[in-house]
Amino acid sequence: MYSTFESLSAELLFELFDSLSPYDLFRIFINLNSHLKVIVHSYPLRLDFRSINRSKFDFICRHIQPKQVISLILCDEYVPEQVKLFLDHFPHFKEEFLYLQSVTLIEGGINTFINLPLSVSSLSIRRFDTDNHSKTYINEILSQQTKVLTYLKIDNKDLQYLIDIHFPALTHLIILGGYPYVRKYIDASSPLENIDIHSLIQQWQCFLIHLYLVIDNEIRYSTFNLDRFSHCLTHLTLHFHQDIQVSFVCLEQCLIKLSQLIDFTCQANGSWDLIDGKQWEKFILKTQIIRFNFKFECDLIEEISSILESFRSSFWLKERHWYVGCYQDESKTSTIIYSIPRFRIRTLKYPSTVYPHMTTAPSNIEQKFFYSSKIDFFFCDMNKLIAPVNYRFNQVKSLTLSGSSLLSLNILSSIVNLQQIQHLDVADIHLLLPDELENLIAHTPRVTSLLMKFDPLFIIPSQINYLLLQGPGQSISLDRLYYTISSVKRLEISMASKQMIIDVIDRFLGLENLDIYFDDDDLDDNDLDDNDLDDLDVDSMTIYKGISNDWLIQNTHRLKSHDFTCRYLSEFSPAMYLSFGDPRKQNGDQD
Repeated sequence: MYSTFESLSAELLFELFDSLSPYDLFRIFINLNSHLKVIVHSYPLRLDFRSINRSKFDFICRHIQPKQVISLILCDEYVPEQVKLFLDHFPHFKEEFLYLQSVTLIEGGINTFINLPLSVSSLSIRRFDTDNHSKTYINEILSQQTKVLTYLKIDNKDLQYLIDIHFPALTHLIILGGYPYVRKYIDASSPLENIDIHSLIQQWQCFLIHLYLVIDNEIRYSTFNLDRFSHCLTHLTLHFHQDIQVSFVCLEQCLIKLSQLIDFTCQANGSWDLIDGKQWEKFILKTQIIRFNFKFECDLIEEISSILESFRSSFWLKERHWYVGCYQDESKTSTIIYSIPRFRIRTLKYPSTVYPHMTTAPSNIEQKFFYSSKIDFFFCDMNKLIAPVNYRFNQVKSLTLSGSSLLSLNILSSIVNLQQIQHLDVADIHLLLPDELENLIAHTPRVTSLLMKFDPLFIIPSQINYLLLQGPGQSISLDRLYYTISSVKRLEISMASKQMIIDVIDRFLGLENLDIYFDDDDLDDNDLDDNDLDDLDVDSMTIYKGISNDWLIQNTHRLKSHDFTCRYLSEFSPAMYLSFGDPRKQNGDQD
């Protein structure tokens, strides 16, 4: 006989499951009884492994039924080599995940081949921390999906892998600028520099409906032509690199034949005609565009009120209800004009002489946009604050405080809503007493991530699960740190020696992730034995000063018996990213 709960229909149970993470779903329901187990395994799963620890990752992989997974995101950030680990759990991936529709791969190099089922019509591939000499399987992964892909997202540095591939079914294409993209590090002799985007996508003979392009090369821009998609393209986003100078005339020539275009977004630097509202009004009236968003920057310095005047016509304010904001940068060398609310303020340095910006929006929309919209990063210089504070920022996600000392909570609360803060950075406060920091965190209940200098007298509150310690490893007492971070699950720290790495791994057993940084002077060559020195060859870019997976297993008790993964970086600043798993299972062990 079933309980009242178990008698609920699958549809109602699915609504309950929607509010649970996959880990909680399986942890709560999978072992209750066979009836619920069947329902759980029929629930369509969207697996997002971007922010997860190794133990939970393995737990989910042990309990899912491949046929229930419809979307999959694999990412190296928290669990390095995640694609390889996933394939270890599912060696017959292509034959098992028959209902999988969407796959996103976010990896250091896409250096593991994953054979996708033909049901996957949506594919996103993002690479970061890339090593140009490492093997990548992007071409092989894309080639197997050529006939079925309708959605593709890829970085522009990977366009070279698309030259000889056709995507006849593709309707949505996003070409981004890298993760992160640093133009000066791209080899000028690379095929990347000579790839003509519009020629490339035209050869596919597809019918694109949505197109998003990051354009970072003058040659690509000068030959840019989208006439091939005049009969089908309805949504277009163009993001030009800041070094490219764009004009209204060139954009007009690019867009005028796109007869089906209804949604256009553009971000560019260029000539003064970009910020002429009358020209844009005249052009848009010739098209089918019903949504137009932009962010333009030009060297023209003029009264902001006069610039905004061309965007105050009845067309902008009454017919379309399109509002814009405008400001000049702090150095007063350029003018930026942007659509409201599409280009919200993501980063703000406070106080600011140019904030809030002048706009054409009604006061209620203006107030909501500047003070109630989400701000990802808010930097507050407490030495420069001028009282009284007129408005309060209500949706700040990350708060960075700097100055000689901490302001009173009353003043801080009048500037930002402390209840909404999730990440707190106090490393640049010169004098911060433990009691002051404890009180501040007590008034920021949603903060789970803390960046600070090491303080042996400060006990990390239980709400903090991600701790970033700023400063050299020599300044950190591990004995004291051990008694102050019992609740921390992820630790970011600078190491002073190899022995310090060993001690942290073996002593801090509550850690699920460990991010290790060190300057060139932090790890002394005296720490290396003869065998380590022999290992320092041309491949040492992936093994910093003799540290490798084998070395970690040989020198730490924890990693001799526990699963773990580690990613090594050394191209710019040496770093290691460790993710700890469960004890290794012996043959015959069961969950």
